[in-house]
Amino acid sequence: MNSNHIKELSDKAIPHELRHILRSLGTEFDWAIMSTVEQKEIALSELKKILRTEDDELLYNHLKKLSMNGLISHYYKNSNFVENDSYYAISKLGKKLITNINNVFNFDNKYNDAAEKKNAKL
Repeated sequence: MNSNHIKELSDKAIPHELRHILRSLGTEFDWAIMSTVEQKEIALSELKKILRTEDDELLYNHLKKLSMNGLISHYYKNSNFVENDSYYAISKLGKKLITNINNVFNFDNKYNDAAEKKNAKL
C-alpha cells in the first residue's frame, strides 16, 4: 500500500488539518469536555467535578490535546498561574465545529423525517 497515494486521496475528501482536529475528538471524554466548555468558561476545579474525574493526568492530556488543536482556549484569570485561576472556554474554531456538526445532524433529521413520511404514504 502506498501511503502517499492514500494521503492524497484522503486529502481530496477532507483536508489533513481537519482530519487531525477530528481525531482529537476521538473519545467520549473529549466530547464531554467540549460540551461542558461550550456552555460557559469554566475553572479547572469545576471541570474536574463536572466530569467526575480524579485522574489529573488524563484530564490534562485531553485538555492539552483539545487546546493544541484550537478547539478550546486555556487562560489564567489572575497572574498567579495556579490551578484555581486556570480556566477553559470553547474557542471560535470549537464553536464553529460544534455548530456545523449540529447543522449536519439537523439536516439529517429533516431528511430522515421526509423519507419516513414518503415511505408511510407507500
